Amino acid sequence: MVLSNLLSLWMALKSIVISCPFPTEKCDSCPNKLYEVNMIGRLPEEVKESSGLAAHNDLFFTHDDSGGKPVLFAFKNDEVDLMGQVNFPEEVKNVDWEDLAQDEDGHIFMGDFGNNNNNRKDLKIYRYHIFSGEVETISFSYEDQLEFPPKKNKNKRFDCEAMLWARGKLYLFAKIRGGKQVKVYQLPDQAGEYVAREVFAFKMREQITAADISPEKGQVALLSYGKVLLYYADFDQEDNLRMVPFYCKRFVNSGQSEAILYLNEEELLITNEKGKVFLMNRRTLFEVPERYTPELPKMEAPELLPAPDEPVRREN
Repeated sequence: MVLSNLLSLWMALKSIVISCPFPTEKCDSCPNKLYEVNMIGRLPEEVKESSGLAAHNDLFFTHDDSGGKPVLFAFKNDEVDLMGQVNFPEEVKNVDWEDLAQDEDGHIFMGDFGNNNNNRKDLKIYRYHIFSGEVETISFSYEDQLEFPPKKNKNKRFDCEAMLWARGKLYLFAKIRGGKQVKVYQLPDQAGEYVAREVFAFKMREQITAADISPEKGQVALLSYGKVLLYYADFDQEDNLRMVPFYCKRFVNSGQSEAILYLNEEELLITNEKGKVFLMNRRTLFEVPERYTPELPKMEAPELLPAPDEPVRREN
């Protein structure tokens, strides 16, 4: 456990000093200071290590990292007091909750898929309905994991801290230890047992710690240690997500930030494990850069990609 924590700390420090993967100075339409980040407060003291964010009306939800109670804490961004908490049935466990996502029908998805040692066979996403209180379980495994854990360090690529929901599908951004690539896996958003299919990958030395998609589904934000990476979001004919980079924002005072949430198309909320709350917003001095439309990578969706209406279930 100590070795794993030291490794995570080393990767965080390494990620901070790595330059942005797509520097804004190479984009003629992207001013270097298009966005700014400011600390705006602290989380309630009941939240020990914030590792995910979701919202409903004027309330925000977060949760503790691995080992914490299986609880969602509710707070407001302009108040430090805890507004309430959601307690779950005994069968809901927090082995290693890492991120939250939400759909348009009142569901919050709680990702219990932290897997530092790459040896878990009980990966889950809990599907909680805000209005009814119902909790369902999405159990899954990775299609390309054959060893638990893989013997070679370069094959340890099944730890995930970032997730988002878009058009009936969940997208998981897996960290590849010591690698230069991020793999993106897809799952249906319905309860059941599934095999997570890789849908695309992209070059990235950063360790992705959180993800979110904007309310209008036009942008994706990936959070790393000391950086926020912004992408234009596109969807193919099968409604599969595709991403085109357009901006990288560095902020070295972020600490170990592991949660990000779009408030709207121009503002994002970020929290770190020390309870600090940051607001990243577009500076009014600049206009949003005009959307450019480069040719998207030619990637075919896997034939066995699970669909929400007829998902491919995991065989026992």
